[in-house]
Amino acid sequence: METTYQESRKVRKAFEAMILEFRPSLWSYCLNLTGSPWDAEDLAQETVLKAFAKLSFMYQSVQPKAYLFRIATNSWIDQCRRNKAISFTLEEEIDKYIGMEEVDPIDIRHSLEVMCDVLPPRQRVVFLLSDVFEFRIKEIVEMTSITDGAVKSLLYRARKSLLNMRHYEKQGIDRQVKKNKDHVIDTYIEAFNKRDADRIADLLTDQSVMEIVGVTEELGKEMIRTNSLSEWEKDSRFMKGEWTVVFGQVVLCVFVRDKEQDQPALSTIQRIEHDVDNVLKVTDYYYCPELIQYVAATLNVAHQTDGTFWK
Repeated sequence: METTYQESRKVRKAFEAMILEFRPSLWSYCLNLTGSPWDAEDLAQETVLKAFAKLSFMYQSVQPKAYLFRIATNSWIDQCRRNKAISFTLEEEIDKYIGMEEVDPIDIRHSLEVMCDVLPPRQRVVFLLSDVFEFRIKEIVEMTSITDGAVKSLLYRARKSLLNMRHYEKQGIDRQVKKNKDHVIDTYIEAFNKRDADRIADLLTDQSVMEIVGVTEELGKEMIRTNSLSEWEKDSRFMKGEWTVVFGQVVLCVFVRDKEQDQPALSTIQRIEHDVDNVLKVTDYYYCPELIQYVAATLNVAHQTDGTFWK
């Protein structure tokens, strides 16, 4: 089993290297589809895992960027269907808009601000692929399995809706730190900032989960204490955690400071699920550089990332 694990890691690392240059644009695409950095990270991770799993079934060469975008698109549409967020009849779309004249592309920067509130899912997909990520109509047809005419009509509708949008108030980002008096949360952050791995372990149970997003998942107090908590305990960098409200989520933003740095840098983000006595799950985004960079830019702080997979 150990040999299988080691070999599978080698293959995964090779795959991560192959798609590395496309990850930022993939994450940006997921963000614009979902409208939430947390949902964008979930969709991007799902896309990467599906792409890795399906690659061995491909009997023809693939263009990595288009391959990733196609999987992200299909995954998101499937999510919308499951959530009953889509009501779409392709024939009606074509019948209503075939023959209408094309309109000139609109200002992309303004479009991105209002798009998530204005466009339904399929229009958003086609608009993003065409006007933001500059795929050709032929490529969009191949990626979405929608006909040439339907793609053009959806693109027309998206541009038309955005052009007709006259009033939009951009939602501000709530950066107010939540004053959480909960015992578990207070204990966790106190132990974290004292680098007290045993105290954090005391908050865990045999059913607790530590998910290092995109890399590994540990189950149970003993496994977490022996592995991720042990590695964190040995980290020699100065580290401080601060509870912050980021995009509607109360999260632990972890800042580090190396000798070469003049200011703290956002290194990872943790989301903590708990009951009245124990930590049930820690979701750690250490290997999610796009999310960390995005949150750091929002908070106007420096950031420091360490790739997308274990070295």
